[in-house]
Amino acid sequence: MQVQNSKFAFTIIAVLSLLVIGLFLYLLKPFWTVIAWAGILAFFFYPLYRRIKSVLKGKAELSALTLIILMILFVFVPLFFVSLQLIYQVEDFLATFDQAFFQKLQAQASALKSHPFWGKLYQEMSPYLENLQAKLNEQLSNILQSTFNLFKNFLQATFGIIFKMVLTLFTFYYFLVDGERIVALVQKLIPGSEEKKEEILARISLILKAVFYGTLLTALVQGVIATIIYLILGVPGYLLWGVLTAVASFIPFPGTALIWVPLGVYLLLFESLLKGIILLVACALTVAQVDNILKPFFIGGRAKLHNLLVFFSVLGGLIAFNFLGLFLGPLILGLFLSVIEIYQSFLHVQDKTEDKTE
Repeated sequence: MQVQNSKFAFTIIAVLSLLVIGLFLYLLKPFWTVIAWAGILAFFFYPLYRRIKSVLKGKAELSALTLIILMILFVFVPLFFVSLQLIYQVEDFLATFDQAFFQKLQAQASALKSHPFWGKLYQEMSPYLENLQAKLNEQLSNILQSTFNLFKNFLQATFGIIFKMVLTLFTFYYFLVDGERIVALVQKLIPGSEEKKEEILARISLILKAVFYGTLLTALVQGVIATIIYLILGVPGYLLWGVLTAVASFIPFPGTALIWVPLGVYLLLFESLLKGIILLVACALTVAQVDNILKPFFIGGRAKLHNLLVFFSVLGGLIAFNFLGLFLGPLILGLFLSVIEIYQSFLHVQDKTEDKTE
């Protein structure tokens, strides 16, 4: 009877606990993104926070505030001005590219008319080409207009973004100050020995850092190098194409070549043969090689992860959680691999005990 009462009491406590946890998570639902970004920032900036803390003689609150001020000055403010410049370039690109591109295309087509072979071929193909040009013109206009509307909506949502940014930095501050206590609490919730807990957290940390340096840092380096090349060669909207090159870095194949190859071909056909060749050769020797050097080093070397696993974790994270999925996807992958390792160690211990009993 007493055993039944204790089981009943345990069931009631478990149900109530799950209900309270569910209500608490539902309460935090509007701020999940804010909390997640604050946690990611705290994870990557915590080593810098510890250095500032040692310089300021262990003053946690002042160190966290100093780091936030430095981040605003050297990260958020430059990003704001780069975003404004990017919006100006998109507007300029929308205003000039469509007309200029088809004028140059028509000029090239006119030059072919006087050629004996190409002129005849052009006359036969001209009805199809005109139809194709009209369709391309329409599709290109739709794509560019959609891009412009995206940036316009971004500007209109500026107040909401600033509000979320303030909340993120506010949460980030407390994650830094109470970081050690939060990690200790998480360790208590993980089953297993203390050594196994530290091993799991270290594994997840390694996977996150590997994916960060192997994907985001690689994309950033490729985008910066490509932007410099575009700027030197006078490519219109160089910053826009640099950002698109960085975004294309997340695509396994063809990757950044999806941007710089068409740009090189465009320069070859409509601008300058020399510039087109320089762009293609420079991007092939620099931008493409960054992808081949950094990603295998960080992902395959340090974390010992298969590229296919990382690819699906990042892509699945992006689909499920938008841009935040770049971090949540690898985090879930780390948890998944850790659970598998715990299960394997459990089976190994079980096999040992069975061998001893026999």
